[in-house]
Amino acid sequence: MISEKVSIIIPVYNAEKYLHRCVQSIQGQTYQNWELCLADGSGAEHKEVGEYCKRLAAQDERIKYQKLAKNDGISGNTNECLKLATGEYIGLFDHDDILHPSVLYE
Repeated sequence: MISEKVSIIIPVYNAEKYLHRCVQSIQGQTYQNWELCLADGSGAEHKEVGEYCKRLAAQDERIKYQKLAKNDGISGNTNECLKLATGEYIGLFDHDDILHPSVLYE
């Protein structure tokens, strides 16, 4: 049985505080055929957000990261996330969302 990929997209903007827990809840899913697409519109004063996202992408091939040239707000940044997605299903997330471990499986 081939399982379908779920692309979880998160438009990131100046928000590292909650992003850690959000990503941990995705990585802790019992269903493993997912990808996390992060489009980062954070400003230069929040460079730690990009550094964190780059580390994530280097450690887990299912995580895609793109630093945006400018912040286009939640809708524009979400559209940039969608360009990274290759899954059959799309999950729209905010940086402070948390998933129960079986959500993608169910």
